[in-house]
Amino acid sequence: MQIKEKAVLYPYDNEFTPLINHQYLLAKHSIDKIISPRGWGMCGKDAGSAFGCTNFGLKICDNFEVACNECSTIIFSDFKKDTSFEELIFPKIEYSINTKKNIINTIGINEEIDKQIASLCERNNVLYINYRKCKHNNCINTIIDDQYINLERISKIRTPIILVLGISEKTNKFEIQLSLRENFIRKGYKVGQIGTRSYCELLGFHSMPQFIYDTNISESKKITLFNYYVKKMELIEKPDVIIIGVPGGVMPFNDILTNKFGITAYEISQAIIPDAVVFSTLYEKYLPSFYEDLSRSVKYKFGFDIDCFNLSNNQFDWESSKTKTTLVENITEFITYDSDYVTTNKCELSIPNYNILDNNDSNEMFEYIENKLSGYGEVNYF
Repeated sequence: MQIKEKAVLYPYDNEFTPLINHQYLLAKHSIDKIISPRGWGMCGKDAGSAFGCTNFGLKICDNFEVACNECSTIIFSDFKKDTSFEELIFPKIEYSINTKKNIINTIGINEEIDKQIASLCERNNVLYINYRKCKHNNCINTIIDDQYINLERISKIRTPIILVLGISEKTNKFEIQLSLRENFIRKGYKVGQIGTRSYCELLGFHSMPQFIYDTNISESKKITLFNYYVKKMELIEKPDVIIIGVPGGVMPFNDILTNKFGITAYEISQAIIPDAVVFSTLYEKYLPSFYEDLSRSVKYKFGFDIDCFNLSNNQFDWESSKTKTTLVENITEFITYDSDYVTTNKCELSIPNYNILDNNDSNEMFEYIENKLSGYGEVNYF
């Protein structure tokens, strides 16, 4: 069994909570220290319960220098808080390099800063990996150069596909993706996967390919390309099951919160046919009629049925958003609830309705989907 290197993660907010919860998926590193900047108000809290999850058993600290001396690698984690990279993050990167620590980056940085960090690491003889760039070097991403690029036909994907969608962002989609991945791997399945975060390669699978976001590529071509991308992954990796996380939401809430009109979700729904669909909603005390209407909407818009729902622990803060003056502020106003509170307020439906942050529910979701796919006779153990 490979011994994992001790790593420190900085700066920690709920963007990286799913990764901490599923450290099992990290091939080379064990995150022993979690650091949040002073002023973020998280020092001393558990990394899980700070964001409504169960306790992870890892306390959040705020002394970067002390933690840095106790590890060999620093993982600079993507974050959502309004923070200056130049003032708060880059000095910590310089300090880490000067103290001979390997650098792993998942933060979106420009080419100039990336080269500057790479040069500093080279001069100090330490490793530098920027996972925001790794996906560009993956062999599957050479698909755009394939001779079949101008064909319009869709290839049949024979491996069972699990699709994870959300009504919007902040619906615990990435937690669902990692939970399913970990459970399938632990049971001996080989998993092919495309995730909703831009640093999925850190966890051993693929981020959403960049052509999906390329405004120079037509929407119809993106559908064909994504189909080829999944087919090529199937042929190269030969997985037992494929998990695909869909970025963004599936429909507009209103004129302000448009979720980009669910265009990416529609493109992916036309590129592949899922065998199991998990749909996650924001937290509200919904009536069964809400889920019935949502199921019909998804069926008519995307052409497939929802197999199970997930109720996230994030609620859109409509009242607070009314006081904001920019689109960005409106989109990012959420209230986070404790996982136990979510569990007690789930609505009973004709199909399962889970809370992925509850350990029992996460296991039940996996078993439900595994049983559904096994019923097709297409998923096999090694």
